[in-house]
Amino acid sequence: MTITGLFDPEADLRDEQRTLAWYLDALERRDRFVATWQTFFDDLDGLIVPPAMTSAFTHRESGTPEDVDGQIVSYGGHGGLLVFCNLTGLPSLAVPAGLDGDGLPVGVQIVGPLWSEMRLLGIARELERAGILPGFQAPPGY
Repeated sequence: MTITGLFDPEADLRDEQRTLAWYLDALERRDRFVATWQTFFDDLDGLIVPPAMTSAFTHRESGTPEDVDGQIVSYGGHGGLLVFCNLTGLPSLAVPAGLDGDGLPVGVQIVGPLWSEMRLLGIARELERAGILPGFQAPPGY
């Protein structure tokens, strides 16, 4: 449930989660997360993380669950690794990192401190320039 879920009359919430006090407390907790991440980035330009739980998957009906290391994960759950970016407003940039053993695209996500979008683009550009990231490569047959 997102903080804004309390405005949805159909959301499955406890009564106290529909109060202004609960909402303001949730915003304060979010602000503490933001401050913690800002401190984390005091000496770092960026953090490289996976953009999803797997490499790209084959074309299929939207919403189809996926096997991740023997566990079935909902389609929407693949982005769960980056909830911290959504919660804190941290900018992130997904960049191509090559192809997996089946020829499907693999990526990395570069996360930075607040307002560092241009820095993240520069990091991606330098990683491509150094040959660490290969840039976009179409899967075979496309």
